[in-house]
Amino acid sequence: LANLMGDDSDRPFVDGMQDILIGELSRIDGLSVISQRSALQFRDSDLPIPAIADSLGVDAVIEGSVFRQADSVRVTARLIRAAPETDLWNDTYEGRLSEAMSLQSRVARAVAGEIRIALSDETAAHMARRDSVDPNAMEAYLLGREMWKSRDPNRLGAALEQLEKAVALDSTFALGWAGVADGYVMGAGYRALAISREEAVGRAQAAIDRAERLDPGLMEAHAARGALLLYLQQDFRGAVDELARVVELSPSHAQAHDWLGDALMG
Repeated sequence: LANLMGDDSDRPFVDGMQDILIGELSRIDGLSVISQRSALQFRDSDLPIPAIADSLGVDAVIEGSVFRQADSVRVTARLIRAAPETDLWNDTYEGRLSEAMSLQSRVARAVAGEIRIALSDETAAHMARRDSVDPNAMEAYLLGREMWKSRDPNRLGAALEQLEKAVALDSTFALGWAGVADGYVMGAGYRALAISREEAVGRAQAAIDRAERLDPGLMEAHAARGALLLYLQQDFRGAVDELARVVELSPSHAQAHDWLGDALMG
């Protein structure tokens, strides 16, 4: 997704929107989605779509843009078949910043419809129930996630601060609570937090429980539980069970696959 705001400071927001879209698409049964890390290498590429698709080993590419102004956001998306290169679908979705997650769910549902994949009842219900999120909470969450992905011990503390800010602004933000849990797990794992490992475990557990109560089908919450079991509690069997469930229900959840590999080696 291209950044149409023309300011690099907005890049974490755009990348966050792309990450949410990948997460929504990864829930669709029978659809394999490339991870954000692999896709981002082509963010500023001039390569033709068929060459990008061949490099990634995919049949089709979604490209688009994000534009935000004040409290409104516009997402434009286009689904392109690689061989032969054909535009299959394109549309524009506009709404308030608080509806950012709902916009990405609408894009994912449109893609599923275009390629004739029927959504499972569970996936359809999950996508349909996307609630609005406080705009400032969404902003803090996307910034926190961006820093969290760096795995830089010098940034993990600041990442957790942003993720906790998100749920402080909107206590019903399930994805935000899953982010808080991940923040404590990775922060403690990299020894980047000024609290004990035991306290980090308790806070991560509480955040996961809160996320699952708010959204029982949230794969990010189940993945966070698997990471907690694996990295902080050394419960390898429990981690394998939890993360295997995530990749079964969300086969393109790249982070869950990564963590599951670590759990299996344990």
